[in-house]
Amino acid sequence: MKPTEKSIGEQATEMAKKTKNPIADLISLPFQNNTQFGVGEAERTANVLNIQPVIPTKLSKDWLLINRAILPVVYQPGMTPSQEAQWGLGDTVYTGFLSPRWEGKITAGLGPVIQLPTHANDRLGN
Repeated sequence: MKPTEKSIGEQATEMAKKTKNPIADLISLPFQNNTQFGVGEAERTANVLNIQPVIPTKLSKDWLLINRAILPVVYQPGMTPSQEAQWGLGDTVYTGFLSPRWEGKITAGLGPVIQLPTHANDRLGN
C-alpha cells in the first residue's frame, strides 16, 4: 500500500465521522420520527416525521455552503374528543451554514435559520 492510500478501515472510520458531522461535505437524507403519547384531553398519539436533506455546495476550494432543511410531516390528533385529527406538511426550516473546508478537531459553521410557512393546516404550523 502506498503511504498516501487509506485502508478500507480508515476510509470507513472517516465516513462514519463525516456522517455525524452536521456541516460535513457530504450529501445525506436523514429521517427522524417523533411520537408523542397522551396528547390532549383524549390522551391520543401525535407523530412528526422530519425529512432532513443536507446538500453541501462548494463555493471555492476553501469554503462550503451547507444547505439543510427540515420538512416535517405531521399527524396531530384532536385536542378534545370532538375535534378532528389533522395531518400534512408542517412549517419548513432552512439553515445555510457557511463553513471552511479545513479538517480539524473543531469545525465551525455560521449562517441563518429561516422558517417558511409551508403548513398544510393552521394546526400544523406556527
